[in-house]
Amino acid sequence: GGSCGYFGYYAEEHIVHTKDGFLLGLHRLAWKRGEESRRVNAGPNSTQKKVVFCMHGLLMNSEVWVCLTERDRCLPFQLVEQGYDVWVCDQLSAPMNLS
Repeated sequence: GGSCGYFGYYAEEHIVHTKDGFLLGLHRLAWKRGEESRRVNAGPNSTQKKVVFCMHGLLMNSEVWVCLTERDRCLPFQLVEQGYDVWVCDQLSAPMNLS
């Protein structure tokens, strides 16, 4: 969320432990700048937006999506401004032994 805040965006942070043992960090950018008080994709009375999922490549992390020096060059910010609910993923760990 730090780089997002620098450019004026609010990012929710979520940790997900998958059934196959991976630990994922998800950063959700659902709000254009200035619409942070809106409920997005949270039921029938909320603003409905299409979802975009961004996953980093091998040996990278989610910062690659937002670490550019210009807001206009960051794909997640462009998608949010076009009305999408953007989820950026980090693979935090390799599969863990679930037994």
